[in-house]
Amino acid sequence: MGIPVAIVGKPMSGKSYSIKSFAPNEVFIFSALKGTLPFKGFKEYKIVSLKTVPEHSIKGLYNAIFNELKNPTSKTYIIDDSQFLMSNMWAHASKDEQAYGRVYFEISKLWLDLLDFIRNSLPDDTTVYFMHHVVDDEGELKMQTLGSAMEEKFQMNGNFDIMLLAFKDDTVTPPAYKFKVLRQPEEMFLGTENTNNLKAWDKIIKQYY
Repeated sequence: MGIPVAIVGKPMSGKSYSIKSFAPNEVFIFSALKGTLPFKGFKEYKIVSLKTVPEHSIKGLYNAIFNELKNPTSKTYIIDDSQFLMSNMWAHASKDEQAYGRVYFEISKLWLDLLDFIRNSLPDDTTVYFMHHVVDDEGELKMQTLGSAMEEKFQMNGNFDIMLLAFKDDTVTPPAYKFKVLRQPEEMFLGTENTNNLKAWDKIIKQYY
C-alpha cells in the first residue's frame, strides 16, 4: 500500500526546501514546473521534469511518473508544484477542449488514476508527497484546483488522509519554517506542528503504517 501525502502552502512557505532534509539518494523527485530546488546542491538529486521527459509536456511527465512507479527505485517520492499537473494541461488544451470540458475530464482522470495507483499498486512503506499550492475558501484551506466547479466534483482534500500545511513562523527569532497537521489518521502525530524536517515526518508516517 503506497501512501499519498499532501503538503500544501503558499509560495515560499518552505515546501520544496524541506526536501533538503533527505540525502540525494533517499528521494526521487518529479517537478511539474521549474525542475530546480531552492537550495545549494539540488543538482545531486534525481529530478525528472518537463525539461527531461521526451515530450516536454505534462502528459510526458505523467508517463514518466507512472513508468517509475511501476518499477519503483525509491521508497520516497515527491511531486513538486503538483498543482501544475492540472493547470499546465488546461493552459495547453485547445479552445474546443476547454470550452466543452473535455480537458477537465482528462485532468481529473489522470490525477485520480495516479492516486489509485499509489494506493493500490506501490509497495508498502512507499510515500508519495504532493507539494501543492493552497487556497483559503472562506476560512477552509483547500488544495488549489482549476476553480469552484472542478472543486465541487473533485473534493481535492478528500483524496488525502494526511495533509500538512507548510508555513513561516514569524513569532520566533529567527523565523522558522514549520509543518502544521491539517489531516491525519488517529494519533499518527504526537503534536500538531513542528519544524519542516520532511525526513523526520516521513519516518513517523512510514512507522504508523
